Amino acid sequence: MRLSKSGLFTYLKCPYSFYLQYELGQRFQPTPEMEAGTRFHDEANKLFDKISLAELANQTSIYGIERYIRSLLPEGLLYDHFSHMQTAHYISLNNKDEFVPIARETKLVADNAPDWCLDVGIIDRVDKVDGQTILIEYKSGSYQQTINQELMLYKVLYEFVTHQKVDYICALFPKELYGTKLPSGVFFRKPSNEPIARRKVETVKQAIRNKEWEKETAACAWCGVADTCYLQDKNTEVT
Repeated sequence: MRLSKSGLFTYLKCPYSFYLQYELGQRFQPTPEMEAGTRFHDEANKLFDKISLAELANQTSIYGIERYIRSLLPEGLLYDHFSHMQTAHYISLNNKDEFVPIARETKLVADNAPDWCLDVGIIDRVDKVDGQTILIEYKSGSYQQTINQELMLYKVLYEFVTHQKVDYICALFPKELYGTKLPSGVFFRKPSNEPIARRKVETVKQAIRNKEWEKETAACAWCGVADTCYLQDKNTEVT
């Protein structure tokens, strides 16, 4: 079993969908929202391949800093907001060299992971600021209350694999900038509720081992695999 964060949330949303994707290997067409999210992750990651700390330091105003960062990103409101957020982050740093992350798009594989830890995951970004390690996720969609749980899952995995402490967890929601849910667009806090995150992974791993695919959830009303689901046909055998 190689349980990832996406696999875990797929199971929690719909065990039967997990069965189709992760047990049978079926693949579903990505939605436009998923494709936009993938592109945003790619562009946010590539920003730090393009950026020059010397060029940033040469800027004589906040406007100049933001204009330079914005020039390295595609067109679109999401990227307008992201460049503004990165400008604010750069200005806040005591050591401007710390603007460049210490890790990006890092795949973590936990060999012989305990039941309370994910087996694999990709961390969008890790910053080191004033000696503190900050684990960062990019989010192209709207703010969700589950973000703390998601970040804690990665925090547990990161610490298990690297043996390095995570001091803060963070998620960037450019879409939420200036909105009512998360006006700053930034979810940032010290890690919390780790036992809950560990129990969630442990519970799902045990359910997968027991092949518990037949479980109705709140997502059933709008599920994309309803046409083949055992709930629609109790004679369908799911093994």
